[in-house]
Amino acid sequence: MNLLNNNNLKGGIAPERFTMYFDRFDIATAYYLFFIDYHEGQWSEKYRRSCKIENYLNLSPMFKGYESLTENGKAIYDNLVQKENFTPLV
Repeated sequence: MNLLNNNNLKGGIAPERFTMYFDRFDIATAYYLFFIDYHEGQWSEKYRRSCKIENYLNLSPMFKGYESLTENGKAIYDNLVQKENFTPLV
């Protein structure tokens, strides 16, 4: 399965076509959203990590998930999905 096909990625950004850069907020929000979208249940490691990030990440009530991520955040999120070999949520 080719996850780099633009139609398979949530935002259409193939991770190798966009150079990600270090931004703490982008990293935290992308990981938080990834853990929320792909956790395996309330007792899973991903759920635990999402709760931990939520303690220090103060997202706006206007945060709408993937579409609220920056281009860098979307690339980080898409890279996480690809790395875990998950089918992206659409």
